[in-house]
Amino acid sequence: MLVLTAALAAGALSAAATATPFESRFLRASAFDALPETVVRTLDHESEALNTLFLAWSDDQALVFNGTLALIRHSDTARRVLTEYGFDPGFQQVLSRFGPDAVLPVGWFHDNDMPSLAARHWATQRYREARGAITGWWNDKGSDTAASDTDEQRGLTPHQRGLYAVAFLQQEGYGFLDQFVVDEHDAVHWLQGERLVAGVSDFLTGGLRDLERTVQGPAAVGPADIAWAGVDVVMMAGAIKWLRAGRAMRIGALESRTAAGASGELRTGRALVPAGLRFTRLSRPAKLAAVGATAWVVVRHPDLINGLGVSLAQWLGWPARLGQFVLWFMIILPFLWLGRQLWRWLIRPLLWILLTVRQGSRRLYTKV
Repeated sequence: MLVLTAALAAGALSAAATATPFESRFLRASAFDALPETVVRTLDHESEALNTLFLAWSDDQALVFNGTLALIRHSDTARRVLTEYGFDPGFQQVLSRFGPDAVLPVGWFHDNDMPSLAARHWATQRYREARGAITGWWNDKGSDTAASDTDEQRGLTPHQRGLYAVAFLQQEGYGFLDQFVVDEHDAVHWLQGERLVAGVSDFLTGGLRDLERTVQGPAAVGPADIAWAGVDVVMMAGAIKWLRAGRAMRIGALESRTAAGASGELRTGRALVPAGLRFTRLSRPAKLAAVGATAWVVVRHPDLINGLGVSLAQWLGWPARLGQFVLWFMIILPFLWLGRQLWRWLIRPLLWILLTVRQGSRRLYTKV
């Protein structure tokens, strides 16, 4: 009877379950426990990658709520940008600082190939080649630098264009962000008039703004900041203004190195977050803590047992329903056996004692 009851219960539970693997169910259950209810409702129908991202952001409320607002306001654009750049530290900084609209320039740069940006990237690479050649000639190491830059000379990828947008946001702030708008079809547009005005303004008075930003910020004012501000004050035209082109090229080289480094960090973050902890490398207390935390989540969310059954079936090469049935049967049968033992040796004797005491008290009351 116990086996038959366990088989019937396991069959009913496995038939009503879905074939979602344990990892996905556990991830969503962990996000449900760690994130606010409004955020969980937004992520309910989102991908596993976005749930992973928001779970990694759970300690930073600014990132969580700005990311949620981005999904609500900009839907498809936000999904692509958050999935692609969510683990990048630079993107996290601009998203936390500038809010949900920070996904607009990053998405536009990612989706559109710009000749001006490609030319800037090409000029930056030539500048780095020339500097490396001079340094190598001076140090008698001319071949190492050229070999290290072969991957960067292939042109800008969409991912690198998005990292340029992140760098522009870090450098120009709201002045760059205000150049992007969304139409009634949720398409992002870059206002070229605003772009031209901002470019001219930065060319003529960028030194003054940079000096004021440095003075008001935590960084120390250097001689170069004062020099470029002085150039803007004097408003010298002609050849001296073209010195800013060299400065922009050096900034571009810095941005290119930043983009390459951020790309590597993003790839590393992507590889680490879905993989989770390497259980075999943990110490014994850490293993016990991990097992205990996992068991507690499973107790709070029993539907995770269905996902564990799917993972077991995939590992053994069985159908998903069969794995769920076997796992439920292995769980239900011991509980039924334990319930039978409790009924036989504890609950039934206690009930017999209670009934005996009750009958005795009734007889005593009748005699009295």
